[in-house]
Amino acid sequence: MSISKLRIVRALWTNPYAPSDWSETYLYPEIPNKPLYPDEVVYVWGDENIKVLEERGYNYVKMDDNEYPYFNREFTQHGKKLIALDKSLKETGEALLLDWDCVQLKDLDIEIIRQKETQVPLYCYTEKQITRIKDEFKLDIPLEEELRKYHWKLEDLLVSPNFGLAYSRDKKFAEKLIVEAIKNKINYCIEEHAMFNYANCTLDEYIDKYHPTICYGRAFPKSIKEIGSGKLNEYVNNKIGINEYFRHL
Repeated sequence: MSISKLRIVRALWTNPYAPSDWSETYLYPEIPNKPLYPDEVVYVWGDENIKVLEERGYNYVKMDDNEYPYFNREFTQHGKKLIALDKSLKETGEALLLDWDCVQLKDLDIEIIRQKETQVPLYCYTEKQITRIKDEFKLDIPLEEELRKYHWKLEDLLVSPNFGLAYSRDKKFAEKLIVEAIKNKINYCIEEHAMFNYANCTLDEYIDKYHPTICYGRAFPKSIKEIGSGKLNEYVNNKIGINEYFRHL
């Protein structure tokens, strides 16, 4: 059975705290000009985003900002991905959430995805990358503060789940992550750090139980500045063997 029988979930929203041209410059160009899968549903916030989806022929569900007010803050917007996944899991019982920049590389049998009940890959930051973000780019974001609470250490790497791809057939999986995020007041990459809390295990245990064999959390690096991703990917591959059907760019 091919992946065409699987519900593909997307989430689309506009962050009001981002620069005014963010959607036009960065977000909309990532969205394919037409749906890529037979059962692909976009959970969408905002009339302008709905207009874009209608022009490109997507099936969508209009969402309400008032359901989870915690996910309307400046650094908690990614909680909307959890809402989208939760809605879909409650409806279909099985779903694959994909970021717009997570692309399929080759045909895939659905049974390969079903090897583990819930799957979210891993990515990482090096200490040098964190320093560079803070000192060179001068970004005023709580990345370091939050990441130091929710990570595994692998040599000089801070490793965390990456929600560019998330699969589950546990109807309550996303609901549990929503509870984790709000209960712990997670304030950055909240879907990923909620997954870290939810897993509650060692790095090796996480890889065995939750890491998919169909993708890495971040593609192998093209630049020496991203060398940490290569080190982590090799570690994961040595543990479980990755056959890359999807790539998170």
